[in-house]
Amino acid sequence: MANHFTSTYPRSPFVLNLTAQRSCPERRTILRNRDLSVRESGATATTTVRDPEHLLEVLASHFGLVFPAGSRFRRPEF
Repeated sequence: MANHFTSTYPRSPFVLNLTAQRSCPERRTILRNRDLSVRESGATATTTVRDPEHLLEVLASHFGLVFPAGSRFRRPEF
């Protein structure tokens, strides 16, 4: 029930935002809408996702999430 609510309620942060996180022993990667942060060796590198094609590259390379070319998401807005 809680999963259904957080994934369908119109004001839920999980409906209003694109978010992905991946933790590894040497690295933590966080994507929040168009902001990508990679924390490694005590330093954080931040970049901005440029466009929908770049988003697909980021999801594949940083999170292992591969989508067909041309896939589009409601969030973030470009």
